[in-house]
Amino acid sequence: MIAGGIPSSIGEAKALRYLDLSFCNFNGEIAESIGNLTQPPNLQIHPNPFMGTEVPNCVFNLTTEASSNSFSNACSHRLSNLVHVDLIHNSFTGAIHSWLYSLPNLNYLGLSDNQFSSNFMRDFRSNSLEYLDLSSTNLEGEISKSIYRQVNLTLLNLRPNNLSGVLNLDILSRITSLLRLDVANNTQLSIFSTNASSSNLEWIKIELLLAMPNLERVYLDFNLFNKLPVPMLLPSTMEYFSVSNNEVNGNVHPSICQATNLTYLDLSHNSLSGALPSCLSSITNLDILLLKSNNFSGVIPIPPRIQYYIASENQFIGEIPLSICHAINLRILNVSNNRMSGTIPPCLANITSLSVLDLKSNNFSGTLPTFFPTNCQLNSLDLNENQIEGELPKSLLYCKELQVLDLGKNNITGHFPYRLKAASSLQVLILRSNRFYGHINNSFNKDSFSNLQIIDLSRNHLSGPLPSNFFENMRTIKEVENQEPYSFFGDNYYYKDSIVISLKGLEQKLERILLIFKTIDLSSNDFDGEIPKEVGMLRSLVGLNLSHNKLTGGIPTSLSNLNNLEWLDLSSNQLFGSIPPQLVALTFLSLLNLSQNQLSGPIPQGKQFETFENSSYFENLGLCGNHPLPKCDAHQDDHKSQHLHEEDSLEKGMWMKAVLIGYGCGMVYGVFIGYLVFKCGKPMWIVAIVEGKTAQKIQTSRRRCCRPRKRNDH
Repeated sequence: MIAGGIPSSIGEAKALRYLDLSFCNFNGEIAESIGNLTQPPNLQIHPNPFMGTEVPNCVFNLTTEASSNSFSNACSHRLSNLVHVDLIHNSFTGAIHSWLYSLPNLNYLGLSDNQFSSNFMRDFRSNSLEYLDLSSTNLEGEISKSIYRQVNLTLLNLRPNNLSGVLNLDILSRITSLLRLDVANNTQLSIFSTNASSSNLEWIKIELLLAMPNLERVYLDFNLFNKLPVPMLLPSTMEYFSVSNNEVNGNVHPSICQATNLTYLDLSHNSLSGALPSCLSSITNLDILLLKSNNFSGVIPIPPRIQYYIASENQFIGEIPLSICHAINLRILNVSNNRMSGTIPPCLANITSLSVLDLKSNNFSGTLPTFFPTNCQLNSLDLNENQIEGELPKSLLYCKELQVLDLGKNNITGHFPYRLKAASSLQVLILRSNRFYGHINNSFNKDSFSNLQIIDLSRNHLSGPLPSNFFENMRTIKEVENQEPYSFFGDNYYYKDSIVISLKGLEQKLERILLIFKTIDLSSNDFDGEIPKEVGMLRSLVGLNLSHNKLTGGIPTSLSNLNNLEWLDLSSNQLFGSIPPQLVALTFLSLLNLSQNQLSGPIPQGKQFETFENSSYFENLGLCGNHPLPKCDAHQDDHKSQHLHEEDSLEKGMWMKAVLIGYGCGMVYGVFIGYLVFKCGKPMWIVAIVEGKTAQKIQTSRRRCCRPRKRNDH
């Protein structure tokens, strides 16, 4: 690769006819001696990092192409011979200079991707423009009427800017040479046609575009086309048509299928309704079909060469047609959030190109496909909120590229899926609200589930102790990475993973998954034993929910190492002991729930603990703290008084028992002695005590005294 500056000796090449300095690594200033090259009809200066330099006036004395550098200023001279200006991907600032609009012979102008400040589009002097790219130039105001005079125009790209006013289709349709029209992302731009009455704008005819027989690509996304119906007719040459994120309404007419060359159709995020024409299944070139967020109904059509099929958030019904088995190039199938039913076609598992299968929030039943191929390429499998049953197929272990597995809210049964440890890329595992049961064996190897960052096993029937090795293996959660705060999971342009999780006690949908979002939810199972201290190694953990189990023991002090923790729920267990004061160090903690345990002692004070409601500690009879919980001093005094009262009561109770026993015994002995005195006339027990007689002698004396007297003795 050539580097450095352009030598000044370049100007001595008097016979030079063609100079191409593109894709080099030149820096510094462009040599003024280039101005001595008066012969070349084309001077091309393509991508180079001429940082912070001006375009010399001498350059524009030539018939010039100047593109993709990093010029910081523009020449303000009139250059009557200039026909081709390509300055895309530079660092231009300020306003677009008027001299560019005044070039009389200009036929190519590319200014996209610079740093221009706000500009108003001016009228072009030239009527010979063939290529006009003003995308990302901060243009404001209305579209210049001079655009409609460019009868040779093949490309018009005005996205994304701040243009307003109207796009006049009546006049634009006269430019029959137009191949590409892109006015997307001008949110204040509307459409106009004199062929439509103001009271019935929904009947605007897009067949005006049909008058442009060479039109190949039309992008009308993110505008104000709120009354524009989907085209009834498109040119047969049309390849790309996109009208997403407007408020387009009505039905899609079967005549759209006349665009037999259509490869890309984006109707997403509108108000379209009705069934899609079945003839869409016959457009053999259609490989990208985007229908998300409308009110479409009926059965989905399956184009034979489809690669990206996004039909989520509609009202589609029925089963997935078996013709999907012939779509061997299918990469993404997303029909989530519809009303579809039936079983999942087994052939979907055999489409080796398939990377995303998203069927969540429907009424699919039956079991998962049984046979996934050894070269399975699935990255995301989302079947959340259906009626899938049975066990996970063993062949799922072949999907080693799997990153997201969401099977929540189904009727799937079986043990914890150990075999998924082979999916070394697995980052999201959601098995929430199913029928998984049994212990999670602690015999994990060091690489098992090491990349997991979102784990939700809640609302199952899992039991036994929490597996310490499972937590110890979670390398991704253990490491604190310096990631961008708004970096998202997945980089597919057509599909973004979304999940529903329990976030701080409430179910919430995450439309995008942040890379820094790392949570564990094992709540509502039958786990027992102590909380493993290894949980404290997960330093980048954001949320931890172990509530509604049978956990015992104390709260590990190692949890104080979770510096990124935002919510901690250990409620409804059998934890005892005190709340570790070290938890005060968790300065990001915004929700804490320790209720319904057997905790005791004072609640830690300071930092985040000053913000928690008393509901965080309810039904822990031994805890003390702020109102309405008893204050710790009074609580301790009351506890001491109660203890003394209990001791006093115990002593009194023992005394009373002794008295009662003595009283009872005294009664017995009193009756006995009275009987002796009455019958014998002599208190023998007194004699016995005085004389030191034993009980046997007393008994002998009693017998002697109490035996009947003979008559002659009387």
